[in-house]
Order: sequence, then C-alpha cells, then structure tokens
Amino acid sequence: MFEIKNPYFTEQVKSIEVKEKSISELLKEMTDTGFQGRKLGEVVDVWERMIKDKDTTIIMGIAGSGMHIHQSLFDIETKRNAFYDENDKYGSLDNQSNVSSSSPD
Repeated sequence: MFEIKNPYFTEQVKSIEVKEKSISELLKEMTDTGFQGRKLGEVVDVWERMIKDKDTTIIMGIAGSGMHIHQSLFDIETKRNAFYDENDKYGSLDNQSNVSSSSPD
C-alpha cells in the first residue's frame, strides 16, 4: 500500500500560549498559526518592514474584499424592489430606466 501525501498540510501550525501579552507579541505569534491568523501575522510583518525601510514609499488606499454581494434598491413608498420585474421570467430588469441616478457634479 502507498501513502498519499496531502499538499495542503505541509507545515504544522503552532498554538498560541494564553497569557498576558502585548498586541505586537500576539500578532507575531499568529504568523505560525493557521488560516487567517497566519495571514494577519504576515501582514503585520510586511507592514513593519515597510515602516522601517526608509526607501519604501507607502501608499494607503481602501481595497474591497472582492466578495460578490447582491444589492437591491427599494422604493420607500411602494415598498417594491426597483430591480425586480415581475414580467421577466428571471425577475430581473434588463433595462433599469426606472432607476434614477445622480452624480455629485
């Protein structure tokens, strides 16, 4: 019989000792944990190196999560979804002419 090695479990994660510690210590320890804890620890490490490197230009911005969400626009008076068309077989509007938009200009 042969052994199949799982490519996803190549490194053993470490547990974090529960005791009083600074946030910096906790985040540094999280680098060796699993999933998002590890990513948070890695981000802190990269951020720290960027701050210490005098030749690095840091550009801050707001990035979205990249997740897909469904949004609807409801008419307060009629309590109807402005994107829903009961005559369409899928219930959606192909032409959103009844939805008005405004720009800040």
